[in-house]
Amino acid sequence: MKQVKVFFVITFLSLLCLPLINFNFKGEESIIEKRKLNSFPIVTITNILNSKFYTQIDNYLNDRLGFKTQMIELNANIKYKILKDAGNDRALVGKDRWLFYIQRSDGDNYNDFLKNNLVNEDEIAKFVKQIKLRSEWCSKNNIQFIFLITPNKHSIYSEFYPIKTPSKISRTDQFLNSLNNNNIDYIYPRDLLLSKKDSILLYYKTDTHWNENAGFYTFDELLLPEIVSKFPDVTFTKYEYNLNRIVTAKEGGIVPLLGLKSYNNSTFFIYIPKKYQWSDIYSFVNFNNGNKTISINKNTLLPKALIFHDSFFNTLQPFTSTMFSEAEYKNIFFEETDKEYILHSKPDLIIWEVVERYIDRIPNSSWKE
Repeated sequence: MKQVKVFFVITFLSLLCLPLINFNFKGEESIIEKRKLNSFPIVTITNILNSKFYTQIDNYLNDRLGFKTQMIELNANIKYKILKDAGNDRALVGKDRWLFYIQRSDGDNYNDFLKNNLVNEDEIAKFVKQIKLRSEWCSKNNIQFIFLITPNKHSIYSEFYPIKTPSKISRTDQFLNSLNNNNIDYIYPRDLLLSKKDSILLYYKTDTHWNENAGFYTFDELLLPEIVSKFPDVTFTKYEYNLNRIVTAKEGGIVPLLGLKSYNNSTFFIYIPKKYQWSDIYSFVNFNNGNKTISINKNTLLPKALIFHDSFFNTLQPFTSTMFSEAEYKNIFFEETDKEYILHSKPDLIIWEVVERYIDRIPNSSWKE
């Protein structure tokens, strides 16, 4: 009996020591959570006397205890594969293994899907004013202007949500109806993509973004004709493309939010110009870790563009770069503080792209009359 007790004590102590044996001293990023791990705080007399010092130690230990990653993944697999849990406050598991991004602090797609985020007349008026002010300023400075809204994933694939979307008006339609009433142009490819989705995949099932197909259709059927119409004296080359479909085990950005390392295979689409390589048409120069990119076209007679955008525009870059002698892509919001830079840069066209979940930021953005 004594030997059994000793065995259980040794086993218990061993289990307690396991997290320390496999303690993560050197890692800098969580593979599962896709974030930087907390570092051990600097030890000084001032820090020790500060209560935050002990919170920082606690955060350091919580991040780096051994087997934490494995336990997170085990818990996630039990929840989503055995208990069929629908998700957490960052991601949602939909029908047919579709995943949706719902983090409240980053656009709050869940309430947008439920249409619980409708705005009042004052917000709508401020939205219209901000778009109009930018458009008028561009016109005053002989710059063409295009405002592009890229649709949320659930705006195109709402049928894969685990619940049904309400039939009432959406916040986006509130804003856009007012733009229509004020004769302000914009591009919002929701209807176009809805007409295409039955024939080809347009968004990644395991990521919040649209894929290359959605980018191509938006460019080819909406953005390209708009650009051509604004520069009637310019001869643009109309390129044709081959489409390659690739199935890989690479996962989308929503998978780690569920605590999983793997989920299912992803389908990627690659567009390649017929009779050309991309490098035959233009070349890229990257700055600031991709926050600023410039494409230089072989055709120097084309107009020059400055494009303010978020990550959704990345799928459009290969196509829009064929349209301009130089296209500068800035991964930032289009704000008042950009005026001086724009006047110095002297673009012929500004494109401002905003993903649908962020358009509520526009009414309170800065642009003076």
